[in-house]
Amino acid sequence: MGFYGERIDVLGLGSYGKVHLVKIMSLDLSFSHLIVEKSCEEEVADSLVKEKEILDQFN
Repeated sequence: MGFYGERIDVLGLGSYGKVHLVKIMSLDLSFSHLIVEKSCEEEVADSLVKEKEILDQFN
């Protein structure tokens, strides 16, 4: 089963990037989920990697 995503809205902007609300849907449209996606320019990607490492400590 395949999936695709559609950015619905920008939830926030910061010095390191954007946060989007994304709707993930199955290709047959049998289900969907809303997720939050954080993105940035390649020049500051290391900051997102570091943020993920910190947040992973809480899981």
